[in-house]
Amino acid sequence: MDKELASYTLDELLDKQLTDTKSLINLLEQEKDILTRDPEAVERLAAEKQLVISRLEDLHNESNSLLQQTGYAGDRDGMQAFLAWCGGNDGHLHKRWGELLDNVKNCRRLSQVNGMIVEKSTQSLRQALAILCGQTLTDVSYDASGTTVSEASGRPLAKA
Repeated sequence: MDKELASYTLDELLDKQLTDTKSLINLLEQEKDILTRDPEAVERLAAEKQLVISRLEDLHNESNSLLQQTGYAGDRDGMQAFLAWCGGNDGHLHKRWGELLDNVKNCRRLSQVNGMIVEKSTQSLRQALAILCGQTLTDVSYDASGTTVSEASGRPLAKA
C-alpha cells in the first residue's frame, strides 16, 4: 500500500472514529444527567452506547489491520510510526489522531464519573434498606473492583 492510499484510508477511519467518540461522549453526558432520575431512559441509552462501542471496536480493528498491512504494530507506538511515515507535512492526520485520543480520554473520564454516581446511588439504597430492616451498616470495606461491601446487623424496624 502506498503512502497516499494509506493516508487517505487512515483519514477516513479517523473521521468515523471521531464521529463515534463524539456520539459516545454525548450519550455518556446524557446518562450522567439521568442516572438517578430515569432508569428506563438509562436502559435506552445503554443500548445506544453499546451500538456505538461496537462500531468503535470494529473501527479500531480496521485501524490495526491498516497498520499491520503497512508493516507497523497495531498499538500506539505503531500508529505514531505510521503517522510519521504517511502523515505528510501539514500535520492533519497527527491533529486528528490527537483529537481522537482526547475524545477517548473524555469517554473514559465520563464513564468513571457515571460509575461513581451509580456506586453512590447503590450505597444510598443499601443504607435505606438497612434502616428499613432495622440494621446498622458496619465494617464497610471494598472488594477487588472497588465496590463497597458492608456487613449489616440489627433487627427489623417493623414486621409484616
